[in-house]
Amino acid sequence: MMFTGNGAVKEEKKRRSKKPKKQKNTRSPAAGLEKEPISKRLKQFWHNFYSLYSPVELIVLFLIFFGGNTAYIYYLTKEPFVSVVFGTVGLVFFFLVFSYKDRKLKAYQNNLRDLLKYVNNMSFLLHSGENVMRSLQASIDSVNPEIGKDIEKTVEILKEDTVIDTSHFEKYDFPSLNQFHQNLAVKYDRGGDAKELFDLIQRRMVSEVQKRDKLLKKRKGMKMNIMFMVGMVLAIAVMMAFMLPNLWADFLTYKAASIFIICSFYAMNLVLMHFMQKKAVDISVRL
Repeated sequence: MMFTGNGAVKEEKKRRSKKPKKQKNTRSPAAGLEKEPISKRLKQFWHNFYSLYSPVELIVLFLIFFGGNTAYIYYLTKEPFVSVVFGTVGLVFFFLVFSYKDRKLKAYQNNLRDLLKYVNNMSFLLHSGENVMRSLQASIDSVNPEIGKDIEKTVEILKEDTVIDTSHFEKYDFPSLNQFHQNLAVKYDRGGDAKELFDLIQRRMVSEVQKRDKLLKKRKGMKMNIMFMVGMVLAIAVMMAFMLPNLWADFLTYKAASIFIICSFYAMNLVLMHFMQKKAVDISVRL
C-alpha cells in the first residue's frame, strides 16, 4: 500500500511538472498574434491613404510641404543639402501629423454621424414591428458605402450562421454602438420590447456625437491659437535674417554652430506642434 501511494505521488508530481509546458504551448500562438495589430494598422493606413486623397491632392500637398520647409531652412542657413534634408523631414511631418490626421478625423466624424443614422433607422424599423433581418437590410442604403459593407457582412453571417456577429463594427471605437449591438443580439435571440432595449442607447449615442463635435470645435480653437504663436516664433528668425543681413551673415560664418542652432530651433517647434496636434485630434469622450 505504501509503495502504491508513493507511486501515485510520483505520478501526480509528473503531471504537475508537465502543466507549465502546456501553458507555454498555449501562449506561443498568442505571442505570434501580437504582430497582427501592426499589420492591420499598416493595411488600414494604406486604405485610408488611398481613400482620403486623390493623386492631384497628393502632388500639390507634397510640393507645398517640401517647398515651404526647404525654402525656410535655405533662407536661414544658405545650405542646399541641409535644406533638402529638412524639407523632406518637414514634408513627412506635416503630411502625417497634420494633413493625414485631420482628414482621418473628419472621415471618422462623418462615420459616427452615419452610424447614428443607422441606429436611428434600425430603432425605427424595430419599433414598427420589423424583424432584425429586414431592419438590417433596409438600413444598408441609408449610410455611406463603408458602413453599408459592414451591415451587409452582418446580414451574410446572420443568413449563414443565424448569429448576430457585429465584431467588425468595433473598429469605429464607438462604445454606445457596441451596447446597441449587444441589445440587438438579445432582441434577435430572445425578443423583447424595442423601446426598452434601444431608446436609452439611442439617446446616449446622440449625446456622445454631440459631445465629440463640441470637443472638436474647442480643440480646433486651441490649435489655431497655438499654431499662430508658433508661426510668430518661426517668423522671428526670418525677420532677423532680413532686417540684420550683415549680422546674420557673420552668424553663418560659424557654419557648424549656426546650422545646429537653426535646425534645433526648427526641430523644437516641430515637436511642439506634434504634441499640440496630438491633443487637438483626441476627441474621445466618456459618458
